[in-house]
Amino acid sequence: PRGGGGAIQIRNNTRMSSSSWGVFDRMHLCNVANVARVCGNITIQNSVFTGGAQGGIFVPRVRTDSGCSDSDTMLIEGNTIQHNETVTNGYGIHGNGWVNATIRNNTIQPALGRGIMIDASEYYERSTNVEIYGNLIEVKEKPNFEFSAANLQTAGIRLRSYSGSANQNIHIHDNTIRSYTGPTYVSEANGITVNAASGADVIRIANNDIKVWSSYADYRAYAILMQSIATGNDIANLPPELMRKGRFDEIFFVDLPNFEERVEIFRVHLSKV
Repeated sequence: PRGGGGAIQIRNNTRMSSSSWGVFDRMHLCNVANVARVCGNITIQNSVFTGGAQGGIFVPRVRTDSGCSDSDTMLIEGNTIQHNETVTNGYGIHGNGWVNATIRNNTIQPALGRGIMIDASEYYERSTNVEIYGNLIEVKEKPNFEFSAANLQTAGIRLRSYSGSANQNIHIHDNTIRSYTGPTYVSEANGITVNAASGADVIRIANNDIKVWSSYADYRAYAILMQSIATGNDIANLPPELMRKGRFDEIFFVDLPNFEERVEIFRVHLSKV
């Protein structure tokens, strides 16, 4: 149901399957618990999801839906998720628009798949006040129907956002994460991946036990991978520890347009009038 407030509770359920659900592209992902666009307080607790589903728990929220409030809460706790994906974006726990959310003490051990994903893009709303802790996450992923190994990376926990939809006050701590890659698997395996909007995300990562394995020279593995694009008017005033070698792969200077370039800019825009 959309809107309306109230509460959703999913507790003490078991869903097991030995076969695939026959999903062939990431845009039609099937999850065991799909709590889409529900307002009010959400609790998903002490359940077991095992087998052929592409993903485990999916909770996409839209704050502008009638009945939604920034005082809503969400608790995902004590679940065991062992999904088996055959397409990209098969996460054990996945969603967006979360407020006052706690993700704790879950065990995510997919046969193939990823861990936890908080999404915020031009299509998905940002999340605020989210705490992720005490989870055991072990992930690995293979190439699928859509993408080769070179175009994929798996992650225990992933945060994704773009400018204008940044996640706020996300605290990731005291999780145990294992991520593996090598021949027959995807080309990159990360413990935590953060795709951050420029200067807008507020994320804290602390006291996690992360181990990543890569058993082949051309396969990469990072405990924490930060991916971001930042801009500044005067980087000389930034703290030196932020600009230390290796912090950014490349630094480009983009000057103001000269007279000829300004004329061309006006010409392009005025031609549309």
